[in-house]
Amino acid sequence: MNSIVVPAEIRHKIIADNKYFAKDIRGIQDSERFFNIIFEGQKCPVADVFIRFINELGRNAVDLKYLEIGAGYGFSMIDCIKKGFNVIGIEPGSGEGFEGRYELAKELLAVNSIENVDAIRECTGEDMDCFHDASFDVVYSIAVLEHVKNIEKVLSEADRVLKKMGLCT
Repeated sequence: MNSIVVPAEIRHKIIADNKYFAKDIRGIQDSERFFNIIFEGQKCPVADVFIRFINELGRNAVDLKYLEIGAGYGFSMIDCIKKGFNVIGIEPGSGEGFEGRYELAKELLAVNSIENVDAIRECTGEDMDCFHDASFDVVYSIAVLEHVKNIEKVLSEADRVLKKMGLCT
């Protein structure tokens, strides 16, 4: 099993990072419980969903290039990479309301022996100028659109970086 390694030091950073989000935004008082919700995401791996769905379309899911908009701490991205997927994630850095996630995702990539330093990029879904047109076979996002400033711009950018006949989910 390719489980994601989350050392205690990073785990505590994630819990601390979520105190505001858990209490004030989600209304959850116990940040430890909220962290468990995030961590439980490993039990529903995105990679397994892509393998089933894309293979049913007659394509090999591992041969495609993926972009995760709003990679957060990188849990789903790391799971996909460990299963052989070519995934790049984006996450805004400081000043966007989700400070700390980009940096923690980079730490988790390193701890999980993922050597591709470009596996996560610091940018927003509204402005993905770091990618060329038609760069990805699959563009996906999980629980992100409700947090962006301009949904229409994110969808336009997703369409721009998606290859013809690509999948956006």
